[in-house]
Amino acid sequence: MEKTSHQHGCTLAAATAAIVLLTAQPSSADSKALKVTGFEKLCETSTALKAVTKFSAHKIIEWHTTVKTLEDLAADLKAATAPRNGTRSKQTVALLLWLQKQSRANTNELASLAKKATFAATASAYAAGLFDQTTEIFYSATKASTSNSYCLEQESNTNKLAAATPLEGCLTAEGALKLPTEGADQTPPKVDKNKKAYSEANRQSVLGQDSKCRLTTTDNTNGGYVHSHGNVGTVTWAGGYLTFTAGDATAAAWADTSENYDKVPPMKAASKALAELKEMATAGNADTKNVLKLAEAEKQEFTEITTTEADIGYSSKDTEVKIKPETLEAARKIIKEYRTKETAADGLDAARNKERLMEISTSTLASTTKNGGECPQVTQDDKSDAKKEAECNAKQGSDCKPPCKVVEEEDDKKKCTLDKEQAKN
Repeated sequence: MEKTSHQHGCTLAAATAAIVLLTAQPSSADSKALKVTGFEKLCETSTALKAVTKFSAHKIIEWHTTVKTLEDLAADLKAATAPRNGTRSKQTVALLLWLQKQSRANTNELASLAKKATFAATASAYAAGLFDQTTEIFYSATKASTSNSYCLEQESNTNKLAAATPLEGCLTAEGALKLPTEGADQTPPKVDKNKKAYSEANRQSVLGQDSKCRLTTTDNTNGGYVHSHGNVGTVTWAGGYLTFTAGDATAAAWADTSENYDKVPPMKAASKALAELKEMATAGNADTKNVLKLAEAEKQEFTEITTTEADIGYSSKDTEVKIKPETLEAARKIIKEYRTKETAADGLDAARNKERLMEISTSTLASTTKNGGECPQVTQDDKSDAKKEAECNAKQGSDCKPPCKVVEEEDDKKKCTLDKEQAKN
């Protein structure tokens, strides 16, 4: 049936009304902009999370230094009290064994610390990455938009965020992602500083102007998450810190983490991992701290060490061994004097290397096998000469004194060897 002009007019009016209705739809209260304040706190947290890598590196280096210090203390005390240099009392022997035990224990603990440190760094970097990317996307939806369409709004007024300055923990001044940097830092990062910032009492103003940002709603008219079958329901950003639905965004869009991080699993994992690392790294070992004082230059207050012969490997007996404070202080002085003397000579590294060489050379006096697997007989004099030869071989420069002598080798190098004629005298 042919339409009348009146009917044509009604149809046109209805179509016009529909177009007006559709184009006006974004002016609904949905799709609100967000105040920048919540993102500022998020980026402060991201800065702290990125710093966990440097803190973890510092803790590994610090623990490794402790192990090295213990090894050097044992080596220097051993050299300074060697039979050729003096006499070792049972207390000194016990202390040497105790130092070696502490070194082994700390080496084992270093492996555990490394696991904690690397996991804390990984978990923190993962969370920081989520926060940074969320911020970068919301800022991009603001930076390139007009004044009538944006996602981040200034805190003090209803204008769009003009620059990335408040987001410096996540972004550069140009709005690019802010990457972590390499290094080591002893300062514990305050990743939980803003834990209560998103509570109902501390949220302040969260929502900005209406009809500005399609990222804050998921409905199939105003939202930016529409698909052919409607909307996607609930969408979370920043690991769960932000949640949007098909309804109007509310102040509760930010997760309240004042009690716990249950709603933000990546943050929960990062916070827990760092707490465990700090607990392990700062608890320390009183026994280790006590013997580390042996490296100090001035008089120290030591704590008496109580152990057993079996515990330090002196014997299989459970006989109690006490290493008195005065023994520890005397050992500190011995180590200090030894280090002063060797530093003035060829240096501590050269002295330690010489001791290692002497120990290895002496221990290689094992006999070579002959026919039938029998070892040759070695007389007491031969043993004595072999030991003296090894001691001479380990000496360098001005240390090569009688009964040792310096000889020229084919490659024009000088070697310290035993002068057997002088050794007989």
